[in-house]
Amino acid sequence: MRRLYRATERYEHEVKFGVVGVDRPAAVVVEHDLLSDPEIAERNGRGGLDLPDNLFDDLAMKCFELMGAQIYTEGGDSGWWSIPDITKWITNQFPAAEAQHLLAELSRHVTPSLEVRGACLVADDDAI
Repeated sequence: MRRLYRATERYEHEVKFGVVGVDRPAAVVVEHDLLSDPEIAERNGRGGLDLPDNLFDDLAMKCFELMGAQIYTEGGDSGWWSIPDITKWITNQFPAAEAQHLLAELSRHVTPSLEVRGACLVADDDAI
């Protein structure tokens, strides 16, 4: 999640999400008031994810909330997170049917031999 500095009255962060190793991640711009009242202002690619709009938006907002909390707690402006297995997080965040749909779609993009390490980084913009 990267903070954007554009001439708007609200804060903006670009949120990119998807499966490690895909050509291009999904991306949205979320406008908010210091992490409150977030809303998707722009959709800038689906990252190959074949999901209904409402589920795509829910996933984007949950990613925003996760990274927003990390950024707020750590005191940075931007951050990123990677996890080797997202299953537990998805099943804790979504109702069972939606979680199953999301996991099936995300697993369709997994590269079997790709090793992913879990990591989270929050910092000022010039460090990311």
